[in-house]
Amino acid sequence: VRVMYSDNHVTLKKAAKLLSAAHQGSTPGVSKSNGIVERQNQDIQDGLRAAINQAGLPACFWAYAAPHYCHMANTQVDPDTGTSPHFARLGVECAAKRIPFGCGVFFIPSKTKYAVSPTNMRTQFGVFLGYKMGVGGKWSGDYYVADLYDFIDCSLHEDADVDSFTHIRPHTTDTVDIPLAG
Repeated sequence: VRVMYSDNHVTLKKAAKLLSAAHQGSTPGVSKSNGIVERQNQDIQDGLRAAINQAGLPACFWAYAAPHYCHMANTQVDPDTGTSPHFARLGVECAAKRIPFGCGVFFIPSKTKYAVSPTNMRTQFGVFLGYKMGVGGKWSGDYYVADLYDFIDCSLHEDADVDSFTHIRPHTTDTVDIPLAG
């Protein structure tokens, strides 16, 4: 890190000093003087709104949509350079499947969450919620999926109350497949 731009918070100024990085600060309390970060925040908010809208899920799913949007943006390969921001940071492209937020997927459920009867299909159908990230921004190899049955009797209106979804505990799974269009 050569130059660090921040809102001048004392902890961030100390971090810049510890990193021996030049520090450039914005005017405290004036968001327009922090245009770089504010523009990034606006991009993330616009992206998560689009993801939620496209998925047909309520706004209370923003906590899943935001990290999903960031992952998709960071792993998108630039056609001009042939690489992604993920590659620039970690030296490898992300091996995760690129799956739209809220997409219906087949997944292998977590054995720790519930036992699937031996007569049931090995995979269940669910709603794709994102990627489990590991230390340093590396993909862990797992995905987050909510069981479709978790949505029974839940309002999917955009303003649905978050309390209607507190029972949803997404599965962490390493196997997801998008159904074939037929």
